[in-house]
Amino acid sequence: MNTKKIAIIGGGNLGIAMAEGLLKSGFATPNQLTVTRRTLSRLQPLQEKGVTITDNNEAAIRESEIIIVALKPFNVKEVLTGLKNAFDPKRHIIISVVTGIFLKDLSEIFTAPLPIFRAMPNTAIAIQESVTCMCAQGASAEQSAYVKELFDQMGVTIPIDEKLMDAATVLGA
Repeated sequence: MNTKKIAIIGGGNLGIAMAEGLLKSGFATPNQLTVTRRTLSRLQPLQEKGVTITDNNEAAIRESEIIIVALKPFNVKEVLTGLKNAFDPKRHIIISVVTGIFLKDLSEIFTAPLPIFRAMPNTAIAIQESVTCMCAQGASAEQSAYVKELFDQMGVTIPIDEKLMDAATVLGA
C-alpha cells in the first residue's frame, strides 16, 4: 500500500490524467495527492474529489515525497531552477513525464544528486490503460520498484534505455 504523498507539478492534460488514474486505481487517496497549476479553475473536479490543488509549487514539493513533473518542455528548466532549494535528496523522488527533457538535463538543475526518473505514459493513463516507458538515474532498486508499481497501477510499465525514449514517445502517442 502506498503511504507516500505525491505532488504533480503541472495540472495540464497529462497531470490531470495521472491524478485520475492514481485515484481510480486506489494507489493514492485524494489526501495523498496535490496537483499544481497557475490557474486553478481547471482543477476544480479534482478538488471536488478531495485532491489538494494549489498554485504554490514549492509548498507542494515540501509536503510530498514523490514529485511528478508534468510541465511543458519549455517551462521545465525555469520552473525547476526556481524550486531547486525545495528538493531534499534524502526524501524526494523526481519523476519527469516531460517529452524531450533528458535525465542529464534534469540532474544539471539540482545542486545535490537526486533519484530522477523519466517516464513516458500516454493519456490512457486516466483509464488505467497506458503503456509507460521508464528509465532512471541515481535511483535505488527499491525506488525503481516503487515508481514501476506506481505506473503499473495505470497500465503496463516497460523499463528501457533512455536512448530509446524518443522512439517510445512516438509509438505511445
